[in-house]
Parts: sequence; structure tokens; C-alpha cells
Amino acid sequence: MIKIPRDYIIEKIKEKSGLSSQEINDKIKAKLEELSGLISEDGAAHIIANELGIKIMEAQEALSIKDIFAGMRNIELVGKVTRVFEVRTFNTPQRSGKVGSFMIADATGQTRIVAWGNQADVLSKLKEGDVVRVKSGYAKENQGKIEVNLNDNSQIIINPEGVTIGDVKTRENSQRKKISELSNNDQNVEVLGTVVQAFDPRYFEVCPTCTKRIKNQGLVFKCDAHGEIASPDYSYVMNAIIDDGSETIRTIFFRNQMQHLTNLTHDEIINRKGGSFEEIKNDLLGKIIKVIGRVSTNEMFSRIELVAQVVDSNPNASEELKRIEAEKPVAAKIEIVKPAVQKTEAPKQVEKKQVFEAPKPIPKKEISEDIIRLDDIESVDDDDDIYE
Repeated sequence: MIKIPRDYIIEKIKEKSGLSSQEINDKIKAKLEELSGLISEDGAAHIIANELGIKIMEAQEALSIKDIFAGMRNIELVGKVTRVFEVRTFNTPQRSGKVGSFMIADATGQTRIVAWGNQADVLSKLKEGDVVRVKSGYAKENQGKIEVNLNDNSQIIINPEGVTIGDVKTRENSQRKKISELSNNDQNVEVLGTVVQAFDPRYFEVCPTCTKRIKNQGLVFKCDAHGEIASPDYSYVMNAIIDDGSETIRTIFFRNQMQHLTNLTHDEIINRKGGSFEEIKNDLLGKIIKVIGRVSTNEMFSRIELVAQVVDSNPNASEELKRIEAEKPVAAKIEIVKPAVQKTEAPKQVEKKQVFEAPKPIPKKEISEDIIRLDDIESVDDDDDIYE
């Protein structure tokens, strides 16, 4: 069954009928009363569309990403590759195989493409910026997000002839905030700051199929979805303290975001398990980074923390300088009457070179090396580590 949100149906009716949102909502309300509440609001909206002769889903060669909903099959879409993730192999009592994923975007949004079996082999040929046409995919909902899955009957065409993609929408515009302005449940906030402290990563066992955390039950590991796991995979999480001159905040970097922060691959991080991470931590100190993420409260330590969802470990200096200049308050013009003095040759002005400087850190506090509890990891939505 295809799950089409009511708001989407209303927009389609509004677009094709000329009715206002209020008029459409009144019709939906009347239909609910007519049917004595035996249908949902989504169902009532569908009926109104049918009565007006409006097709919500029209046949088209390639769908826009915003028009993809869970339950759709034989999907064809075109987009620009924005991220490519590594291919993983898995082996469970139920099945074995390999899976990989990549992100694509168009002018309407972005989605994850999950490639199973032989389709995963294509990922080695993909790179960011490639245009891809995906055929015969099916859409599923995964932790509130829609992703398109590919099987052996699907097809990935890289840089199809005659197809170009202009500007793409990779996410809603983030809001830049100072750390002192952050509050619990802030979403899609952007922080620019300096790493002033970094902690050792923590490793934990995950299911090789779904990558969810698994726990040791006696002599075996068990995944709720895939049963006993003979050979678990590992994932990891790292904490760092960011300072932007207004305050500091502990920031959590799961798997892919830790890779972007440290510029290490998954294998390089796994190979350091049980070894020293001091060199990497020292290299991070004083590094200016830009983080987009969400704010949550750590109940154990009664503080807010930033969960990284996008990490830019090398922010564009010229762009940041322009932004800083644009945000500076405009000084009021003050007319100064100078007394008459004998003219003397003015000293030559030395042209100052504009330099991108890190925000001045506030006085350092004693910060303990506590970290998010591994028992809480299941409740953390790591946006870049979702495999179904």
C-alpha cells in the first residue's frame, strides 16, 4: 500500500482545482462527518480528489524525489550523486550477501538508494557529482525516511546520455547559531567552532545486515531482526568539545561523521581498535570545523549535546569571512569636527591582510571524559548509518 501524506494530496488538489486550502479542508471535514469517521483524513482527501477527477499519482517517465512514497514499486528516478558509502558483506543464518548505499538529490529533495546483491557492485564506479538514472526500484520507509531499494531486477545507469541535473536540494537550509543560543530539540542547526578537546572513540558490536547495535546474550550475539550473529561487525562513536567563543558544547560523531571529522576510512578506524588514538586526537585540537546537526539533552549529565549529521572539516575560509562581515552591525555615522591644525604629512597606512581566524575560545573548563552511554545508542538516529 502506498502511503501518501494528506498534505501532499491537498497540494495536488489545490494545484489542479483552484480551490483554497481552507475550501479543501472543509470538504475533507464534511466527508469525514458524512462517513461517520469510518475513514481517516488521508482517505477522505483521496475521495475528494477522486470526486474532482484529480489524479494524485500520474504516470511519468521519472519521478521527482519529493513524489516518492513508501510502498511504490517499479520506480524510475534521476538524480545527482551526493554521497557514496562503502559496500558491506553480511552472513546470517537467514541469508548472506552484500549491500551498499548512496545518496542522490534533485531540485525537490534527496533520498538514499540502497543497492542489494549484484547492484552493490556498481557503487565502486560511482563518485560524487555523477548523474544516475535508477530503474525498477521500490520505496520503503526507514526510521521516518523514504529510501529506494534496488534488487537484481533493478538497474543503475551512470551519466546517461542527454541527461543533466542543475542545482539540487540536499537538505533544508540550516540555521547558523552560536553555541550559547542552542536549545534542546533544535533541528538542522549549524555551528562553526574550534575543536578544543577530543576523546577516544568507543567501539560497539552491530548486526552486519541492518547495522543496529547487538548485545551479547550468553555465548552468542543476537539481533532482534536477524537472530543469532556468528560474526558481528563493529561501529563506533567519538566525542569532541567544540568552542565558538560564546560557549562550548560536546558533539557526538557517529560512524560516517567520525570518518569525515578525522579523514579516516572505516577500515583505518577499525584497525585502530584496541590501539592508540592519541595522534588523531592531537591533530584535531585547534581545528576549525562546521557541524550541522540536532541538539538533544543528555539526561545523565543534565546538559545539551550536539549530534553531528553533516561535518565539514575544512570550511571555506573566504565564504566564512564574507558571512562574518555581513553579520557585523553597521556603525552609525558620526560627524567629527576637527580643530584647525597645521597640515602634516599623514603616516602611510599599512594594508592589513584579511585572515580567517578561529573564534576566540572561552576560558577552558575542566571537562570529564564521559561519553554517551552505549546502552542509549539504539535511541540515537545516526542519519548516515541507516541500512535496512
